[in-house]
Amino acid sequence: MVGQQGGISTTHAFGFNYSDQWSNKVKFSGSYFFNATNNVNRSETARTYFSRSETATKYDERTESQNKNINHRINMRIEYAIDSNNSLFFTPKLTVQQNNQFSITDGTNALTVGNVLSGLSSDYKAKSIGYNFSGNVLYQHKLKKEGRTFSIDLTGTTNNNTGKANLLSLNTFTTIADTVSLDQYTESGTSNYTVSGNIAYTEPVGQFGQMQFNYAPAYTWNAREKNTYDADTLSGEFTALNNQLSSNFDNNYMSHRVGATYRLRDRADKMNVAIGTNVQYALLTGVQSN
Repeated sequence: MVGQQGGISTTHAFGFNYSDQWSNKVKFSGSYFFNATNNVNRSETARTYFSRSETATKYDERTESQNKNINHRINMRIEYAIDSNNSLFFTPKLTVQQNNQFSITDGTNALTVGNVLSGLSSDYKAKSIGYNFSGNVLYQHKLKKEGRTFSIDLTGTTNNNTGKANLLSLNTFTTIADTVSLDQYTESGTSNYTVSGNIAYTEPVGQFGQMQFNYAPAYTWNAREKNTYDADTLSGEFTALNNQLSSNFDNNYMSHRVGATYRLRDRADKMNVAIGTNVQYALLTGVQSN
């Protein structure tokens, strides 16, 4: 939720790792990391514009912004050796992030002799929180014949982000005695989940060759929502939906991939050659409103 930023950043971070052999069959490893960043940016701008036919003008601007970001990350890996021919791996991951930001801008455009022509005042505040969770399960099975294996790989991912923002902007023009104001409130959200898998079977071919067959289905669902409301001129409540700044979009993506690969290695096992092909069917559907 946070990109590159200028200014001065203060960061606090810590984390730990843990790994253990719980039994002869179970291994565990995990980690937790915490990161908190506070970014502050202040700037002042002064410009003077000269013209041969008109009086010189000057523009002064002051901006201040702050961005606070908190991040939690948890990773784990569990290995379970069922027996000499069967093994199971489970790898979950969780990330939680919270972001608060605000920015203030004040600017004036005036003649060098002191008369103010126009002014700008803007106040922006936003809060957002999101999480991302994924889990992977891998099952591997070795058959009696050497080189003959079977595996199932399943992965599930879900993430959700929600945010709220307020924008208050005032533009004043002294020459025409007019003020243009913008008072808006925005709610946004993104939801996504993905389920995918891969089934693989390998079969030895001759002394140095191997054939692999695989099937990989996947399904992804996405939903994005953004609703912006303008403040009512009488009550001040945010009840008027701004259709130009609002949108809702849902899409679904489904795919099926089938493939086969032939691998060949030389006697010294110094070179490997592989040739394969895949066929995929995919379907994308989407609905947009506003």
